[in-house]
Amino acid sequence: ESPADQQTQWTNQLLYLVQKKNNLMTEESDLMIAVQELKLEEQQCQLDEKLRSYMNKEDTLKTPEDEKAEQEILKQLVEVVNKRNVLIQLQEEKRLSEL
Repeated sequence: ESPADQQTQWTNQLLYLVQKKNNLMTEESDLMIAVQELKLEEQQCQLDEKLRSYMNKEDTLKTPEDEKAEQEILKQLVEVVNKRNVLIQLQEEKRLSEL
């Protein structure tokens, strides 16, 4: 095997390893996004449940604190939904750039 052949073999192996590393980094990024999405989904479910408990309460029985808490939960819920939308857009942009 000549030095030129050995150089070509090493170059090919290096390119293969770089490609594999890039694929692993992409997979790690996808997994991190999935973890964030699951956390936000769980948070959204919890906030939905809390909000429902306040909304099911008769308006005449709600205290000012209840109404304030309900509004705060609604605000948090909107924030979580917006964060999930950002993640979805990020995933879509990433998918399109890979095509």
